Amino acid sequence: MNKQIIALLLGVILFSPLTALGAGTASVNFSPQIGNYNVGKTFQVNVNIDPKGQALDTARIEIKYPSDLLEIKSFDFGPSFTIPSGENAFDNSTGIFTYGAGIPEGTNQPALFGTITFSAKSAGSAAISLSPESLVLSAGENIFDGALAIASYNVKTPVVPPKTQAPPAAVKKAVQPTEQPVAQPQEPSNLTGLEAGIVPVVTETLQKTNPSQLALIQEFISSNALAILGVILLLLIILGAFIVRKNYPSKKNIIKTS
Repeated sequence: MNKQIIALLLGVILFSPLTALGAGTASVNFSPQIGNYNVGKTFQVNVNIDPKGQALDTARIEIKYPSDLLEIKSFDFGPSFTIPSGENAFDNSTGIFTYGAGIPEGTNQPALFGTITFSAKSAGSAAISLSPESLVLSAGENIFDGALAIASYNVKTPVVPPKTQAPPAAVKKAVQPTEQPVAQPQEPSNLTGLEAGIVPVVTETLQKTNPSQLALIQEFISSNALAILGVILLLLIILGAFIVRKNYPSKKNIIKTS
């Protein structure tokens, strides 16, 4: 019942035009008063009231803020202000915050009115200011000194460090194996003696040639082995006769010399 009566009195006091005529020494301030924040981050601002020894029992705080740079996410009253009044709201489209509450027994000590949680919307210099419509009351008398507190916050776009690209992996060039000639299996033949000895030698020599021609050459040798052997024997006979003739003169030359 007592709280209902106090709330009713708060409504009458806070919206009475006489309250705005008071003058006093009580001050309102923000903390922190400056700060740097990145776009997309949230931060908190405390609203403090110092009655400067006078009996503080009720307050209504109105704050203006740039709605294009900041938006309010939430507000929580301080532990002393346990009796909120009506018409408490904030509007992120107009950038106006207005909250009021009372302290049941009052206090003459500095007190935390509440904490505002802001969200940084876009880069710029965001200043929040206390409106002259704010009230700090003591038994219905406005003891607010009228000093309009201001806080300024620098909202900046976070600098994203450039991505360091790893150097492209060295492409290992596939080493193509050198095509080695494949020795063709020798078909059994009827070659014997010198004929059988010459053909393998000639075949081994020809294996060093282009593999694509090797088959043709081997086929030629196999089918004409006797003819080739005959030619080789004829060359050997001619060579032998030449050597004999050179080293052993004829009988005519011997008789003539005698």
